[in-house]
Amino acid sequence: MIPIKLTVQAFGPYKGKETIDFRKFFDNRLFLITGNTGSGKTMIFDAICYALFGDVSGQYREIDTLRSQFASREDITYVKFEFSHRNKDYIITRSPEQFKISRGKEILQRAKAEILIGNEVVSGIKNVNQEIKNILGIDHSQFKQIVMIAQGEFRDLVSADSRNRESIYRKIFNTMEFENIQNTLKERASEYEKKFDNFDQRIRGLLDSINSIKLISYEDLTINQVLDVLSKEVEIYDNKLKELKPKKEYYKNEILRNNNFFDSFNSLIARKNELSSFDISSLKDEGNFLDKVKKTFLIRDKEKVLENFKDTRDGYEKEIEKIIFDLNFHKNNLDVLNKEFEETKSYDIEIENLKSKIIDLESLKNTVEEKQKHEFKIKDLEKELLDLDDNKESIKKELEIFDRRYNQILSFSIEHKDIKEKILYIESDLLNLEGIKEGLLKYESELKIYEKLNIECEKCESKYNKIFDLYGNKTRELSLSEDIYFRNQAGFLANKLEDGCPCIVCGSTIHPNKANLVDVSVNEESLKELRNEILMIKKELEETVTLKINLNKDVKSKEDRIREIYEDVLKKDKTDEFISFKEFELCEDTISRVKLKVLSLRNSLNNSRDINNKLVELQEEITNIESKIKEGKLNFDQIEKDYIQKQSNISALKIILNDKTSRLLKYNISSINDYLDTLEQTNNYLKSLINKREVINSNITKCNNEILKFQSKFDIKNRDIEDLNFRIKTSYEIFMESLKENGFKDIDEYKKFKISESEFNERTKFIEDKREEFRNINLKIIQLEKDISSSPYKTKEELSTHLKDLNDKLKEVEELEIKYCQNKSLLENVYGSILSINKDISNFENLRINLNELNKIANGINKYKISFERYILGIYFKEIIYTANIRLLKLTNGRFLFRHLKENTDMRSQQGLEISVFDNRTSQERKVNAISGGESFQASLALALGLSDVIQRYSGGVSIDTLFIDEGFGSLDSDSLQNALECLIEANDESKLIGIISHVQELKDFIRSKIEVIDSSNGSRIKTDL
Repeated sequence: MIPIKLTVQAFGPYKGKETIDFRKFFDNRLFLITGNTGSGKTMIFDAICYALFGDVSGQYREIDTLRSQFASREDITYVKFEFSHRNKDYIITRSPEQFKISRGKEILQRAKAEILIGNEVVSGIKNVNQEIKNILGIDHSQFKQIVMIAQGEFRDLVSADSRNRESIYRKIFNTMEFENIQNTLKERASEYEKKFDNFDQRIRGLLDSINSIKLISYEDLTINQVLDVLSKEVEIYDNKLKELKPKKEYYKNEILRNNNFFDSFNSLIARKNELSSFDISSLKDEGNFLDKVKKTFLIRDKEKVLENFKDTRDGYEKEIEKIIFDLNFHKNNLDVLNKEFEETKSYDIEIENLKSKIIDLESLKNTVEEKQKHEFKIKDLEKELLDLDDNKESIKKELEIFDRRYNQILSFSIEHKDIKEKILYIESDLLNLEGIKEGLLKYESELKIYEKLNIECEKCESKYNKIFDLYGNKTRELSLSEDIYFRNQAGFLANKLEDGCPCIVCGSTIHPNKANLVDVSVNEESLKELRNEILMIKKELEETVTLKINLNKDVKSKEDRIREIYEDVLKKDKTDEFISFKEFELCEDTISRVKLKVLSLRNSLNNSRDINNKLVELQEEITNIESKIKEGKLNFDQIEKDYIQKQSNISALKIILNDKTSRLLKYNISSINDYLDTLEQTNNYLKSLINKREVINSNITKCNNEILKFQSKFDIKNRDIEDLNFRIKTSYEIFMESLKENGFKDIDEYKKFKISESEFNERTKFIEDKREEFRNINLKIIQLEKDISSSPYKTKEELSTHLKDLNDKLKEVEELEIKYCQNKSLLENVYGSILSINKDISNFENLRINLNELNKIANGINKYKISFERYILGIYFKEIIYTANIRLLKLTNGRFLFRHLKENTDMRSQQGLEISVFDNRTSQERKVNAISGGESFQASLALALGLSDVIQRYSGGVSIDTLFIDEGFGSLDSDSLQNALECLIEANDESKLIGIISHVQELKDFIRSKIEVIDSSNGSRIKTDL
């Protein structure tokens, strides 16, 4: 982070608006903030801290004290800070909670914050705080420890524990991924422990499921021993099942044999019950009844003769009744005919009148025929008029059709009058679209090549990163080796020291604790080999960089080519219809749409050309239509003339027709058919009167004849009935004699036994079937008694008791068999499951142990209490200590060195980032808390500068381009102050912007660039002096 400009208003001791432009110090890069005590020097750093984090630099100042006591009610307290980070500029503005005047009233304004990032403004305290954390990668407390060393907090930087240092360094060196590895190992180890516990629980659950069968203690036996026990148990149950099988077969066969006897007992009882159900008495009565019925058949013929005579007599009597009815009918009819004959005597006058009318009608025959001819002629003429009307209508319709077609063609021609221009436009659009399509295909092809180049670039980048990491690792290895070599030099020098001779480092003549050799394996030869290896890696790195640059050039060239094609296609797409994708996006959908559009335009062009050809054809059709319309109008005029002539002829004929019609009105005759009908009706009526008289005479004669015929029939039938009565009497006497002979008392007894032949046959068959059934049941009973005689049990009850015993025993065997099978199956399932679990455990155990061990090592569950991430941070920390020691030796004239504490002093917490101070004068190691205030400032400055150097070397997640130091120089003597200034000048040469707050006069004299804070009774102000 590099400050650019700081603006404050009504902030701390500053009443008005004060601005510091840090760009003025970019040349010297070292500046001093000076002023009287309490003037507001530290408030400048507080303003920067407040702008960035909403907090101040020191731990003793509260936020609610930031508003200036010198400010008026109208002045708004705010801080505006412009800074640069990783070549990107930011402007952040904050204001604390304060009262302001609005419309004459004092209202509370909440704290505000906003940051400008490029053209984007982020507002809100929470959002701005998150953005600052994302930009800088550190929070307020970490900022104070690595960028701003606040007044009175130097010792905190040196004495920070491992946990605080870890929270700072992990973001600086981006080691969170190592913590992710730790967490992953922890999760995997926990997961495998749970799985292992699950195996144990599953085995216990399986063994619990067979407690009722076999109690097996999992604690006392191994899994293999448990499996052996289960296998033996399965074998025991298998043998038990084999022993049960013959018993089960015996009981089944016995039950089957005795069931047959039991069925025979049941059948015998059923047959005897059936036999006892027979009603022998009823069957005998039925037999006697049927014998009587047989005798009725001997008498039935005589009865039938008697009945036939009676039926014949009844028929004759009915015929006589009909003859009497017909005889009376004809007598009555004769009386009616005689009356009608008297009435016909009055027909003579009417017959004469009818004859006169017939003569008059015959004289009108010519008039009727002429009238009909005129009517036909009028009809013909009217029909001709209708035909002329039809012709006129037909011509009108033809003319309308021609007219409509003419208008249609004319409308079509007007509608497509611009068709030739449209064809030209379509051809132009089609040509342009073809160009777009060709451009898109080129674009697609170039884009695929570009993507392949990007893949090669990524591979090259990956290779570069691997070589760069290797180069960094080897460089760090060289740095550590050089550190060891440097320490070994102290050992080599110490070996040459003798008592009384001064040490070239500290000047002491007493040497109680001489320096020892750190690692004898590190020598000039090993350093030379390591440097040569680094040179080879560097060469490979440079070659990879060259390849990377060439590939980037190819990618850039391809990007330019793609942009060129894209711009060309974009220009051709004048309507912005197709090019909706951005540069370097695939355009398969667009190509498809362009192809569809080309196809659509081609179809449209073909349609337009068809329309143009059709217009040429329609022009010829218009000429033909005009000729036909002219011809139709001439025909229409001629028809009009013919129509008028025929109407005149019809009028003349109707005058003649009316005269003839008036003569025929006397007899209501209007046509020849009416005439003929009237004449015919008159003749027919005359004939009917004459015939009626003749018919009546004839009917009277016929009626007299019928009366004579029926009277004769009546006499004959009476004689026949007398003869039948004699025969009926004789037949009855014979029938009664036959009844007595066959044992019937009278006719009633005879009718009691008289049934139909079919009923007699059915009842006879029933008696015979019952007799056969009775015989069969007797035979079946004999056979069943014979079968049962071979059974040892003489009664059904004894057999039933024996069967129950057999079934009970079979049920016991089957239940025992089911129990043994279930137990065997359960044991086999448990055996298979435990065997499978045992295999899983065997495959799983080594991996679980290894994961647990890795988890313990990675997460600091070891005797050193150092996690994987903290171990990596320890490597960086060693480099920081090494670099800080260079500064500390210079600051303390070679007296003090930092040492990395590797021994864990507190086994309850993780360590690894602790330091101590080694005093070369006393050759004793001291805790950092035991050094003086001036020494703690020197140590803090050395650590801060060392941390800055290491961060710049590794380009980590945090960039330290600026260092602020608030006081501390007053605790140094003149030599120490001179050494501190030299260290700051060296740091200044390394392109760091360093700001110092101090009232020490030597610093005022030495540092030319100054910010002077001038205090007064009306508030402080800022003056910049270059």
